Amino acid sequence: MTFEASLSQPVEGRLAKQGTLLMLDGEDNRMKPWTVLLFSSGFWAIPRDGAASPQAAADLCAADSYAWTPFAEVRELTANPGSDDCPLAEGSAFALNLFREGLGFVFGTTGLGAAEERLQWMASMRAALQGFIASFFPPFSVSVWPLAGVPSTATRVLAGYLLRDDDNAMVSVPYVELHAHRRDSALLVMYQTETCESLDGSIVINPVTPIFDHEGAETSCFSVKDFHFCARSVNEKHLWLRALYNIKVKLLNCAPTPTGRELKHWR
Repeated sequence: MTFEASLSQPVEGRLAKQGTLLMLDGEDNRMKPWTVLLFSSGFWAIPRDGAASPQAAADLCAADSYAWTPFAEVRELTANPGSDDCPLAEGSAFALNLFREGLGFVFGTTGLGAAEERLQWMASMRAALQGFIASFFPPFSVSVWPLAGVPSTATRVLAGYLLRDDDNAMVSVPYVELHAHRRDSALLVMYQTETCESLDGSIVINPVTPIFDHEGAETSCFSVKDFHFCARSVNEKHLWLRALYNIKVKLLNCAPTPTGRELKHWR
């Protein structure tokens, strides 16, 4: 199961929020006013340039649209007090970072209620992005128990669907299964479906395997080696990371291969 997730995809669906935000112009290093229309599948940005209202501005040819991608985060920003030319010195700022594209949008709010308005915009963007992410997952429950009649799942400690960043703006939805360690390594196995019949790849985890989390941000994304994943929710991401870190700690400490009784206790 694969789908395209590029910035150029159509932005449509339910209008979640609209209003004026400052956006950073990278060339001028200045925050400029834009009308932002936030949808369930992305957002439109229209330069103000004297437009009388968001409705009037929406008709301008200068409007740009940006579709959501799962591998993104919304993060609060703080101005650098030691920089005289910091464009974030006035108002409250936040960023939308797109990991795969290596891009970022910096937004800002101003006025007496700037901090509260920033929180509202961040919450709306996170909710829209999380709803977009969740729409690509089939119904499922995270599992810790092996499948009856499928011996390859006997050492499972955690399994469920994840989004995986593939090449050329494509995203797949493999069923991922983390296995208990055996001697000096463990396996993270990917299948096409939860029946675990068709293999879609695997990652060998050893004591030096890099596992990366975007700390300090409300994002469902994490990475294992060169593979970038996105969980259905932030809570499920933390569940995966906890299981992965537990396995890695056991490998670092040269823990013996667990017995069947020990596996049952872990689950």
